Amino acid sequence: AGWNLLEGSSADYTDLGIARRFGAAAAAYSLRDIGAMNGRVVRVRRDSDDTEEDFSANQVASGALEDFVGAGNNGFVTIWYDQSGNNRDLIQGTSGNQCHIVESGTYVGGVKSVKATDSTTNSNKQYMRITGTNSFASNDLTTTKVGMVAIVNSLESGTASGVSIYTVLGNIRGVQSFPTGAIGLQISGTTTSEFTNYTATNAENKDESTSTRTVGENTLIGGTMDNRNIKTFTFTEQGSDTDTTTASTDIVLTSQKDFGIFYSTFATDSGGEDLNVTRTAGGIMKEAYILDGDIIDDIDDINLELRNHYNLV
Repeated sequence: AGWNLLEGSSADYTDLGIARRFGAAAAAYSLRDIGAMNGRVVRVRRDSDDTEEDFSANQVASGALEDFVGAGNNGFVTIWYDQSGNNRDLIQGTSGNQCHIVESGTYVGGVKSVKATDSTTNSNKQYMRITGTNSFASNDLTTTKVGMVAIVNSLESGTASGVSIYTVLGNIRGVQSFPTGAIGLQISGTTTSEFTNYTATNAENKDESTSTRTVGENTLIGGTMDNRNIKTFTFTEQGSDTDTTTASTDIVLTSQKDFGIFYSTFATDSGGEDLNVTRTAGGIMKEAYILDGDIIDDIDDINLELRNHYNLV
């Protein structure tokens, strides 16, 4: 058994949900109840009149969310609440940049970001960040033992020309002149996922794993770093791969940039935001975890629970 943030032994407190049961998750997001304890998990805006409302996991699953949005209408996520208990909510207040959760009256099964088509105008710019009073960046991590896990349906590479790596989770950039101290999950092609830390300008520590991703199916990607010891994993409905490596330099966690989903920090756009959206992946995010400390020692147990829930190899 692992340990948990509140009481220690996870074996006696399995009702806490995966976000808290294994202990000290720095942030955790899902549309099922992984730590909300019957509370709200998401805030949604309907496009018919821009009314917003909070929903619990039960309300999402029962159809209450679809009833709120209405037949033929679309629903967009304004807040994806952090279920770790740390109040690091993912936020997107700009309507044109909000991810879908309901399309034409039907729940899409997660938080959907259509991969962007134009980095000049940032069209289809759909992403979320941890902002405001609880803004969270690499320098807020308290140890050199960190990890990330994401469950994404229909995970696809982005559209930027001349680029092979696309951001899924974190505050990673995916290009040269790296922002030192950033860390995150990225994908390449239809098989490869990477967990990367920028240790200096144009220098990085990373490891990668490979398994075929298929549109319409779920994929679990993630990784852990225990200073120089890096582990990555990919689990799909087709197969799985886990890999480890030892980096030549220490982990560096100094970046001030906010964490996000489908968010790639790059150059300041006309709206004053530091991103390049064509360097981000597209897909339907179902769950995302940012891990800090000894919780990464339980990563195999965490992955097993997620794999069992999503029927992954």
